[in-house]
Amino acid sequence: MCSKSTRQQLLAMTRFDFTFLAGAASQTLVIVPGIDVSAYYRAQLLIRLHASSMSSGQSVVLELDHTLPSDEDPAEFIDRGATGSPLLSVTIDSTHTPPLLRSGEVTGLQAALRVRLVATQTSTPQIPFFVEISVVLVLRDS
Repeated sequence: MCSKSTRQQLLAMTRFDFTFLAGAASQTLVIVPGIDVSAYYRAQLLIRLHASSMSSGQSVVLELDHTLPSDEDPAEFIDRGATGSPLLSVTIDSTHTPPLLRSGEVTGLQAALRVRLVATQTSTPQIPFFVEISVVLVLRDS
């Protein structure tokens, strides 16, 4: 049996510099607010780590959440279920050395997915902290 699949580049190689963050602070960036996944059952998030400078305690997490954007209301409608946690989280920290591929997979997709990046600074600010990443999403119907 042949299954349907597609591969989408969500983010071309991009450098994110978070050195400016205050101690123990974090910053959240929405990479893609809503990707239609209604025809698919399984999603695999693949993150290429091209370059980085990170110290212990610094991390970048890419998260997937179920969402359902509305043409009538610009608010973010996010479903994190009973746990309140993202559908999927893939972490990059100082233990990961480029070049590296990190991935995670989820099943039971709803209508759409939101992709966001959460960077967390160590308690000591002004320590060099950047990542250069690219992101691909592979969707399958089974």
